[in-house]
Amino acid sequence: MSSQETAQPGQPNQHTLYAVYDLAVSPITFDILQFLQCAEIYRRHIGFARLNIVFVLGPNRQFRRATPKDEAVSIPDKYWRLRHIHMEAAWLLKSCTGVNVFVDRGEAQRLLQNVPDNHLFPPQYRLTNPKWMFMVVNVLNFFQRSKISPIVFEATEAALKSVDRWIEHNKLTKPIVSLTLRRSVYESDRNADVDAWTAFARTLRERGFDPVFVPDTDQASIANTGDYQTEFPHYWPGPVNLELRAALYARSHICMSDNGAAAFIHHWMPNCNSIIFQPPSKIPGVFRRTQEGQAGIERVLGIKVGEQLPYCSPTQRIAWVDDTYENLIAEFDRLEALIAGAPQPDTVQGADA
Repeated sequence: MSSQETAQPGQPNQHTLYAVYDLAVSPITFDILQFLQCAEIYRRHIGFARLNIVFVLGPNRQFRRATPKDEAVSIPDKYWRLRHIHMEAAWLLKSCTGVNVFVDRGEAQRLLQNVPDNHLFPPQYRLTNPKWMFMVVNVLNFFQRSKISPIVFEATEAALKSVDRWIEHNKLTKPIVSLTLRRSVYESDRNADVDAWTAFARTLRERGFDPVFVPDTDQASIANTGDYQTEFPHYWPGPVNLELRAALYARSHICMSDNGAAAFIHHWMPNCNSIIFQPPSKIPGVFRRTQEGQAGIERVLGIKVGEQLPYCSPTQRIAWVDDTYENLIAEFDRLEALIAGAPQPDTVQGADA
């Protein structure tokens, strides 16, 4: 599978940084977003004109198996994620001019053997010595060293036009608040409190907003409208098309999400007002397995509970509280006040000052 910039077959482009996401050591999850951020910061820092994203499967055409989710997701599902999450995510970077996918490492070698060392990312990458770069803390480290913003993802023009048509067809005339809920079949104990979010959506409607739900990617292909509250619009294309998801976020007055890596897309788009709920009570399985608990989350994010990412704007916030109705309201009001430049309301339940 390949979509490649103009160049001779098997020959690199001298103005291009080749960023290799090696699936022998990197997950088949939305963590690809952090890798793309790191690659884009590095590209800008070094001065390359464009990016070519290269995906390589592990030896014997295998994917990484290091976490509970790695083991739970089937091989066919991993290939689906590669095509519909990873490859699509690359095109949210305007600098991306090519995407290559190699299921065989020998085939990848035919391209990469011709790429100069200083044209490869991560630095010092080799197929025989693969490097990974997919954690939020990696993004933070690149930002701190380069002072280049990681707010790099943008909706495409075609996707924005499509979302505009959807908004018009659904007669949404008020400010949109997009609500992205985790309802995964994996680690379901971390899923969103649907009842709380639905009650919150009703309050938003009463206040003069148009709430729009974005279902979980795991559910979008199997659910029907009866599985959700049908009184509100649901943007079904978004969970399976990252360009359309990003376009809806770009058209939203405020984006709110439950915990999960996909939730960070709007956090890393310019001019997006956003809240990500990251409750300390919802510990990912990998950190329960290692018994790190909350310390594991702090390690991969690079910040402590209660802190904010230093490269985000004041209106791009992490809410370190459970997604109760009361907290949803309080965090929304806090963000609205920040947008308006007014004093912040009192601390919400369970939040760190």
